[in-house]
Amino acid sequence: MGKLVIFLTVFTLGFSLNAKAEKFQLKPGLWDIRYTSQINGEQFNAMAKMNESMKAMPAAQREKLQKMMSQKGIGMGSGNAVKICHTKESQDQALVQSQKEQKCKIEDRVELKNGIRFKLKCENGSGQSEYHKVSENNYKGWTEMETARGKMKMEFYGKFLSANCGDIKPFSLEN
Repeated sequence: MGKLVIFLTVFTLGFSLNAKAEKFQLKPGLWDIRYTSQINGEQFNAMAKMNESMKAMPAAQREKLQKMMSQKGIGMGSGNAVKICHTKESQDQALVQSQKEQKCKIEDRVELKNGIRFKLKCENGSGQSEYHKVSENNYKGWTEMETARGKMKMEFYGKFLSANCGDIKPFSLEN
């Protein structure tokens, strides 16, 4: 589930930075992405569970995992949050990688006044998503998917933190 959340986030942000999605451009840099998710109507807190697991790890193991994640462009936030570093180049690359890995494609894309709405057709499920740019530094959105695990609903809130990503490298799905 955590991988699907990251996939959807990257897929959408990568898609939004594509020149064809002119109404939903996000600036490159470090983003804090918070979300709530439900599966079959029950709260599912994948990132909160991962944070709890990491707290229980020995310090050396936790640091190794955090370093590995930061080299992939992901930092842990609090609760259900991740920090992701995006550049124009990493967005373009991540879009291609995520489409291959998840075997998804976007259909019926509609540009809205301040965002985009589209349908997702994936090998393991399908659904729809909508994202709205609230300001230059904030966006919000939702995704609903029917998967083998049931009906999944996520709401996203993205906040721009900095043009400098610090220790977090640009996002990548490559091994």
